[in-house]
Amino acid sequence: MKCLIIAAGKGSRIAHMGLPKPLVPIDGIPLIQRTIEAAFSAGVRDFVIVTGHRSHEIETFLFKLSEERNLSIATVFNPQFEKENGLSVLCAKESLKEPFFLLMADHIVDPKILRKLKNEPIESDETILAVDLKLNNNPNIDIDDVTKVLTEQNLIVNIGKTIPEYNAFDTGIFLCTPTIFNALEESAEEGDNTLSGGIRKLAERQKARTMGIGNGWWIDVDDESAYHKAGKLVGKQRQKKQTSGVIKRTARTILTILGFGLLAYLVLRIGIDEIAANLAKFGYWFLLICLLGTGWLFFQSLSWNIIQRVLF
Repeated sequence: MKCLIIAAGKGSRIAHMGLPKPLVPIDGIPLIQRTIEAAFSAGVRDFVIVTGHRSHEIETFLFKLSEERNLSIATVFNPQFEKENGLSVLCAKESLKEPFFLLMADHIVDPKILRKLKNEPIESDETILAVDLKLNNNPNIDIDDVTKVLTEQNLIVNIGKTIPEYNAFDTGIFLCTPTIFNALEESAEEGDNTLSGGIRKLAERQKARTMGIGNGWWIDVDDESAYHKAGKLVGKQRQKKQTSGVIKRTARTILTILGFGLLAYLVLRIGIDEIAANLAKFGYWFLLICLLGTGWLFFQSLSWNIIQRVLF
């Protein structure tokens, strides 16, 4: 699966930081690299990135990143980058012929959202939007700027920044099929070049679905306030990951010690002479039983490792 990333806008509200917005670092890592790494964790190795404002700097960075990480990164330039984002998506039409992720370079997202979205079944003429259903006390949301979504039975009824009724927030995380391009062209013919305009066209045909992100997290780094929030959020997630790593290593060490301790106890309990006598008496059958016992210990260790991966 490919991933389309929109990185064309000017990002005027954080332009004073001196870098193109996609290259602004959050906790030491540029925004666009974080987006790429999130998709990478979902198995993506092939990227199409639409650039615009200060494209040369962004493309130079992407070329270096592709060499370091052994990724396929193609760039497409949008000469109309100062206009609505739907035009940037349309620029990638010829590069995407199968289902693909659509992400925003200035959104930091929880990788598990992408892994969940990748497993969603999708028809050849659908688009699925990951939505945040946490409407109240959501500290990462700028209510005046976020795109709102009205959904009914996991279908989008309406979408936009100023719609009067909504029950979800647009995370900027999409699983698309190439029909999104037809919808964007149809919307553009009516004078609406936004991505939301294309989604509304699909919604009219009941071809725009939603997937709730549950307790997943995301943030749109659109201004300086969001920039500082993102730094705290990413730092918190990094600390959580480090703590999880310590727990895993500690658990692994304890299990290893217990496993060898149990083996030593059994040997002492049975007695070396008894083991030798049984080996002489039963031969390969005794060895098979021992191997089965060892295999059972290995299976328990493997199961615990899988549980850790899922829970932590």
